[in-house]
Amino acid sequence: MIIRLADATPENAGPKAATLGRLAQAGFPVPPAFVIPADTYRDFVSDLDLSTVLSTHGPAEARRLIKHHPLPPRLLKELTEALTDLASHPVPSWPHAQAAEALAELANLPVPPWLQGQATEPLIELVNLPGTSKPHGQATEALTELGSDPALQREPRRSLGSAIPPDAVPPVAVQPLALAPVAVRSSASTEDSAAASAAGQHDSYLGVQGIDAVADAVRATWASLWTHRAITYRQTPGPSPDPAMAVIVQRHIDAEVAGVLFTADPNTPDGASLIEASWGLGESVVQGLVTPDAYTVTPTAILERHLGTKLTRTDRTPTETTTPTRTTTPTRTTTTPVPRTHRERPSLTDPQLHHLNQLGRDVAALLGTPQDIEFALTPTHLWLLQSRPITTPLPTRAAASNAPVGSTSATSTAASPPSAPGEGGSRLRGLVEPPAALQGTAGSAGVVSGPARLVNGLEDFRRVRAGDILVCRFTDPAWTPLFTIVSGVITETGGRLSHAAIVAREHRIPAVLGVPSVMTTLHDGQPITINGTTGTVHPQPKP
Repeated sequence: MIIRLADATPENAGPKAATLGRLAQAGFPVPPAFVIPADTYRDFVSDLDLSTVLSTHGPAEARRLIKHHPLPPRLLKELTEALTDLASHPVPSWPHAQAAEALAELANLPVPPWLQGQATEPLIELVNLPGTSKPHGQATEALTELGSDPALQREPRRSLGSAIPPDAVPPVAVQPLALAPVAVRSSASTEDSAAASAAGQHDSYLGVQGIDAVADAVRATWASLWTHRAITYRQTPGPSPDPAMAVIVQRHIDAEVAGVLFTADPNTPDGASLIEASWGLGESVVQGLVTPDAYTVTPTAILERHLGTKLTRTDRTPTETTTPTRTTTPTRTTTTPVPRTHRERPSLTDPQLHHLNQLGRDVAALLGTPQDIEFALTPTHLWLLQSRPITTPLPTRAAASNAPVGSTSATSTAASPPSAPGEGGSRLRGLVEPPAALQGTAGSAGVVSGPARLVNGLEDFRRVRAGDILVCRFTDPAWTPLFTIVSGVITETGGRLSHAAIVAREHRIPAVLGVPSVMTTLHDGQPITINGTTGTVHPQPKP
């Protein structure tokens, strides 16, 4: 019932798991994982007579039955054994708050007095560990590396030498086997293909701990195959064959920085990589919860860099008890504000950017097509969490929009908000000067005009009409059905590599992401024109 990640194929485990298995086999830094294959899902729903339930009672009842039906005893036994084995794999980890503070201190400190005169070459050599993203040649960074080196966890100070004080080596987060956190991730038969990404259409759960919580997460992932958004997505542009869902259970990575890498950017003559990143787990970037840092990178240069606002970060919720408890959702994550000093700091260094660019090129070369890659960095390692074909190209930016995107100092690409009609405006031939354009990030090409429809949540869906332009803080995956109705999308946060931008491109509707304060600048029903190629929003005067 459970297979190794290396044995995953598109047929038995979906394209997502199959690609991860291929990358792991090729030696890329993929977190340890196993797979519950699609046939296990088929057997499970066959016992529920799912076809009859769907035709008689509908998807909501199907989801309820899947979530509450117990897993077969054999699967539960295999799952328990696989989790124990998975927990035995060493995965370097460091609590994010401690890492952020320590790295900030280490970055600007000289070699400490107690290390001066000592043999530092062994420390420097240790940064050449597999998967590391740290630049070489700095003793302080070598110390950071040592703190999470599995080979030194047993007797780190004796291995380093008696000259190092007890508190010099950062501690390693060690979890009992039963509590080792995992990510439970979807790998549907219709997901991550060359034709359709299904980005964000199925549920995945992070920081899941304990067999009961993992079992709940597996069933919830299966059930997400029958949400309204997933069904709608599969039916665009036409119905797809009967779907099936494999599940990846992967060691959770406590990322200090995470993001998305597109290995081909059409805006550059040599197809440079586009990288978006922010603090904490990658959910902040892929779900568009923040406006991330954005970089355009070639093998020889960093062509553009733009500092995003990065107002919040999402991290795994620390476990306070020795026994995992069931909650209303298997995911155990927390979102917190980012300190101002970190908002204004780049999330990636130049050596990390070049390393990511090269790694992305290597992945694309192996898989034979440009890739959309999700990555995570701990203070010591770089990990690849997902790789799928780029289904739709990024919009080619007009020349006028290149300057603000490439700015190294601005924290956003926004122009000044429009003034109210007549407020400080000049009159010419009796006409009020139109409000100034708002500037964001070009997410999906095209130009469209229509009424702005401000949406804060599901309760606002009933107000959305065909031809409206969706305006929101960020989109939730449950909002995907709106993409079949609206003529364009504007968000306050997010970047070109977020799920909202990817799905907008697949639906061929214009999208502008990361327009600061757009929810308060525009009003509901206001006529606007958006240009998803230049990343601009042109409001019309309020009626």
